[in-house]
Amino acid sequence: MLTKFLDALCNGSTTDRSEQKHSLEVLTAAMLYQVARVDMAIDAAELARIRSFVDNTFSLAAGELEQCMDEAASLADNATSLYELTSELNKALDAADRYGIIENMWLVALADGQIDKYEEQVIRRSSELLYVPHGEFIRARHAAEAKSTASPTA
Repeated sequence: MLTKFLDALCNGSTTDRSEQKHSLEVLTAAMLYQVARVDMAIDAAELARIRSFVDNTFSLAAGELEQCMDEAASLADNATSLYELTSELNKALDAADRYGIIENMWLVALADGQIDKYEEQVIRRSSELLYVPHGEFIRARHAAEAKSTASPTA
């Protein structure tokens, strides 16, 4: 899946736009999975938060949502570094979208009620790789904490 997307970008191929869109969805969800899995305990609340983000952000049918979630989990599990994911997102997303990913990474980390030090490290490193300034990284954390406190199931 990622190979097709990379080939299309490198070769300038005009492949199906839905394939490229789906790739961005999978890459974005994989970033969220990175946070959920880093503390070695993927909590049901974290998975629900990822599913909610993907469902609310992208217009996917139920089958596509499940496929996206499965591919994102597999991509996150098989990625050797965050750079694999962030390099393509940097090419395709603007600063506001990259900030949104960081804020949602914080929401995933907060979903189980605590932020593990490894979750924070993954989010910090991701924000650096996504070229999100440190001030925006902090703002995203505060925004996520406010949302998490206001609505624990969000």
